[in-house]
Amino acid sequence: MREHDTQRWRLPLQSSRAGDVLVRDLKYWRLSTDIQRMSEGVRGAVPDRVADASSPPGPSLSPLHDAELRAQWEQTFVSTTRGITITNPISGIIESTNPAFAAMHGGTVEDFVGQPAINALSPEAQLQLGDVLQQLNRDGHITMVSQHARLDGTVFPVAFEAITTRSLAGDVLYRIAWYEDLTEQRVAEAARREAHEMFEAAFADAPNGVALIGLDSHFLRVNLALCEMLGRTPEDLVGAEAMRFSHPDDQEAARAAYASLSTTMEPISLEKRFVRPDGTVVWAFCRGIAVHDGHGTPRYIVSHFLDFTARTLAQDRQEEANQRFETAFAEAPIGMALVALNGGWIRVNRTLCELTGFAEPRLLELNSQDITHPDDLAADLRNVRRLMTGEIDRYRMEKRYLACGNLVVWINQAVSLVRGADGKPMHFIVQVEDISERKRLAASLQRLADHDSLTELWNRRRFGEELDRQLGRCHRYRERAALLLVDLDGFKQVNDHHGHRAGDELLTCVARALRTRLRSTDSLARLGGDEFGVILANVSPAQATELAAALRDVVSASGIRVNATEVRPPASVSPRWTFTPRATRRRSSRPTRRCIETKPLMVTAHGGDANTTPFEDQPSTASTPRFAANSRHCRRPARPKPRNTSAPSGASSDQPSPVARSERR
Repeated sequence: MREHDTQRWRLPLQSSRAGDVLVRDLKYWRLSTDIQRMSEGVRGAVPDRVADASSPPGPSLSPLHDAELRAQWEQTFVSTTRGITITNPISGIIESTNPAFAAMHGGTVEDFVGQPAINALSPEAQLQLGDVLQQLNRDGHITMVSQHARLDGTVFPVAFEAITTRSLAGDVLYRIAWYEDLTEQRVAEAARREAHEMFEAAFADAPNGVALIGLDSHFLRVNLALCEMLGRTPEDLVGAEAMRFSHPDDQEAARAAYASLSTTMEPISLEKRFVRPDGTVVWAFCRGIAVHDGHGTPRYIVSHFLDFTARTLAQDRQEEANQRFETAFAEAPIGMALVALNGGWIRVNRTLCELTGFAEPRLLELNSQDITHPDDLAADLRNVRRLMTGEIDRYRMEKRYLACGNLVVWINQAVSLVRGADGKPMHFIVQVEDISERKRLAASLQRLADHDSLTELWNRRRFGEELDRQLGRCHRYRERAALLLVDLDGFKQVNDHHGHRAGDELLTCVARALRTRLRSTDSLARLGGDEFGVILANVSPAQATELAAALRDVVSASGIRVNATEVRPPASVSPRWTFTPRATRRRSSRPTRRCIETKPLMVTAHGGDANTTPFEDQPSTASTPRFAANSRHCRRPARPKPRNTSAPSGASSDQPSPVARSERR
């Protein structure tokens, strides 16, 4: 160690002994400000260059004692955790410092020895340095908090304590300063302050009741939520015994539970009831824990109160709802079931078992898809997928069940999906209504509406619908088709001579004969009286003409026997039309439309002869179907003037036919 540094070690020690205040605590240095009241100077302990030569000689320390004091000071100077500097009062240069000061400021001892002490201060502290030195020179001691700067420029708080050492003549020799880094202390204080603010905020704004309760079970402090829960004001609660507001049946158990907190550090939990001033009962979950001091002695109790009155009422309502559901599920007049996501039955009621014919254990072994008719399964699964993806929230469909014994049962099924709190699908609720009887009645009514009750053929209304569909197919798919009308000539004479029963039998026989000759793709109907209509699909004009002649022969060959008399009425087929699609382009800006071009066929002559004449020669209003002429799909070009002006009986020759009227419309 250098000689001048050795001398610096000894200066504080000399001043301390002179003031009789040796360091009593290495962590917290406390030096007396009464340094000026020195007794006789210790001349041997003062460096020769700073000692006052005119001062009277004093007692000298022995070399052994002087070395011991110097070693003690050096050990303290180096090992203390507080920074120490010895500064020249005239130049302000740091003549000596310890490692703690250097580390505190982010450097080494060599970085600071020989440098101005002002460099260790922050810019704001440097502005106040003049006032600090003035006070230090006047009082000889100063304690304050300042801001220092590290070598990297960061600023940190420092607790600063400094003294001046003077000669026997009163001249300032050195300034000795002690520094303590307050960064951790400030952080700890900020943390404590933040924790306190957080506690205050949590206590005051907590959604649940919070209270501080003394060991004598009296409220010390309560928050607003607890006051609202109990229907009281803070003045009503603070200072009052906490158990006083409990339900009489719960007071003894609550008092014993809170009393146990004074002997144990374990928290307590219990459910109890409070009584509001209006007499209503509040259910609350209470949890209390004792707060202890540093010696383990309990000081007070922090208690939390959670109002679960609404939850209790909700549980009661839920139980009631569950009971209602169980009753409705079991006793429902329709089939009900809970179905898993994979289609397995979870629960089924009695009505569903009766509908399917399976006992409940057997039905639970099956899958809902196992008893669904194969023709309906694809549509059902399609709806299930839409339900699972959230596209729909429920669906209803009519489908068929394969009941016990492969019996087909028509049902109306309503399905909804139950999702959990997280939105994930849980299971399906299925309601099943047996509509087999309704289906049978609907089919019977539909047959009555579409069929002739005598011949079991389509009636005129149903034939008109099929004709519209066929024209639509011709328009869309460019199909060819033909329309034939079959009329029984002289049928009135059959009714007049043989009776209506014979007439009905003859109509049935003709219908049966026509059905056997036509294809399954053709349409046959009784249009009324003795008139029948035929729609031939996918035929050419030649094929239609050939089939018309064949139908005439079939009808003419059929007959009945009435009183040993064979009745075979002649038949005629008129008119016969072919529907051929053709493309036309209009002059407007609209897109090209496809129209239906109708062409007349040949008409079979009345009776059994094979003579034929064009349809234009037979414009019979009785045999021209009104629905064919008025169909929105049929747009016929203007007909040429008929060459034969003859008209059927009862019709004027100059009166246009319904077909012509339709064309004008």
